[in-house]
Amino acid sequence: MNLTVTWRIFGGFAVVLLLSVILFSVSIMGISNIGKGIQKVSTKSVPTLISGAALSESVLATELSLIQLFATERRSVANTIKADFDKRYDENQTNLQALALQLDSLPEFAEILSKLEKTNAALYTTSITSITGYLAILTQIEKTNELAQEFGDMGDESLSFAYDLEGMAEQEATIDLLATFVSLR
Repeated sequence: MNLTVTWRIFGGFAVVLLLSVILFSVSIMGISNIGKGIQKVSTKSVPTLISGAALSESVLATELSLIQLFATERRSVANTIKADFDKRYDENQTNLQALALQLDSLPEFAEILSKLEKTNAALYTTSITSITGYLAILTQIEKTNELAQEFGDMGDESLSFAYDLEGMAEQEATIDLLATFVSLR
């Protein structure tokens, strides 16, 4: 099988051309697979990361609200902070639902999502119980302070009345009148 130089050149060119077509086809399929992978990452991973970050932000904002709440000693300020806490709780629930929707199609994250939901529920259950107790304590403190102020005012008035009575007690008729008044009561 002696081939002429021309046929050898054409044969070599045909082999190189065939290899080029195969390489081109494999490259196009590879680029297509990379494009599909990037699209999957951008349609699944990025929104999941955004939802996770939003959930994390709402938990941190809740923590900040709790720190501010437990640092105040005034019921009016505490009510304002409690309203902010309630807003953060609503945001947290919305973000948790968004993350659950993102992870719905990924069964490998089901256990992690379940633990996250349990931990999140425990955080807010404990927080709400603590806040309710703290607000009740602040109410009692304010009421106690008001009563102490009234008691102090009553003491001042009683002392003033006692001085007035002492001044009047120097007169014998006034002493008899006061004794009669006290015994009638």
